[in-house]
Amino acid sequence: MTETNPMPSLTSTVIGNGRFQWDFFGWFGSTIGGTAWMIIATISLMASNQRLFAFLPFISFVIVNSAAIYMWMQRTRLAPFQALIRLMILVGIAISVVCGSMSLFASKDVLKLLHWPSSVTTQFAVHLMVPVILIWFCFLENRHVAMRSREQAASDLTR
Repeated sequence: MTETNPMPSLTSTVIGNGRFQWDFFGWFGSTIGGTAWMIIATISLMASNQRLFAFLPFISFVIVNSAAIYMWMQRTRLAPFQALIRLMILVGIAISVVCGSMSLFASKDVLKLLHWPSSVTTQFAVHLMVPVILIWFCFLENRHVAMRSREQAASDLTR
């Protein structure tokens, strides 16, 4: 009987055109790091008897991390930068939904416990955080691809 490996080998992953490549710790570290606060919000809401509302940050955490696992499993077919952009858009939506609903519907006790920002400017900055990072990553990726193209062109001229 032949055994099959359920996890694709590293040599079968799609290699990106730019600087962003598949990396286990980078992928899951950033995903868990970007969503762990949702579990803390869930626990705080449950402790404050807002159990039904606690479902929102919990399900957001599950959706984002499930999507990250799915994309990781598809890394033999999915380019790393496109996967990163998709995941960051999902994270951005989850952050906006959870933060917006927390600001509107969470009790004052929960917001105080979580040191939730009361300033509109701070809340606006939180909502802009992921789009700004996305723009920065696109700039880095395009710059890297352009540099590689110039290096390839110069290499072709010297042959």
